[in-house]
Amino acid sequence: MSGLRYSILFIIFLLLTGCAASAEPVQVASFPRLTPIAKYPPDPILYRTDIEILVSDVDRADQTAAYRASTYNGYLISSDTWYTDGCKVISMELAVPTYNFESLRRDLLGLGQVVNENLSGGPANPPSYNNQVEYSQITLQLRQPGYSHPPIEPPIAHPGWNPLLTLHRAYFVFLSIFGFLADILIWVVVIAGPFLLIGLGIGLIIRKRRRST
Repeated sequence: MSGLRYSILFIIFLLLTGCAASAEPVQVASFPRLTPIAKYPPDPILYRTDIEILVSDVDRADQTAAYRASTYNGYLISSDTWYTDGCKVISMELAVPTYNFESLRRDLLGLGQVVNENLSGGPANPPSYNNQVEYSQITLQLRQPGYSHPPIEPPIAHPGWNPLLTLHRAYFVFLSIFGFLADILIWVVVIAGPFLLIGLGIGLIIRKRRRST
């Protein structure tokens, strides 16, 4: 019996030793580690457009275009002025953040009658990924609609004498003289008119006082 008892105690000791050795958790399986891959945003698209517009007042349209560019965080790069057939032409180079390009372009198209537009776009070269603002460009050409009189070439009744051509020239001389006189009249009415009204009012007051006395 003593031998059986020792055998049982030895088996129990072995079982307890095995349980103590396996007390720590054993990793059976693990998820694979994923290596992070750097992802960059898509290349920004920069736009460029050339717009030609007919406007009634070139100077006013020029100021309006520069002001609207500033409201969209843009700015005026350069401006050039010249005359063609007696009509004033202003060419402006504007820069605007790309995210405001379409809004500014839509506002500029409303300045007058669009004659021509050439729109293009492409990725920035080189692209920037440091939150730098990308600018698109707009070339705006403003000019007044020209008016040309059709040439008058009537049959000449007598060599060296053309009554219709003489009438045509006299008409334009009349317009220039009449326009000059009209400008003078406007200046006189605008400047002297208030003083004349004041003088008439004072005269009426003096007359009324004399009649009452």
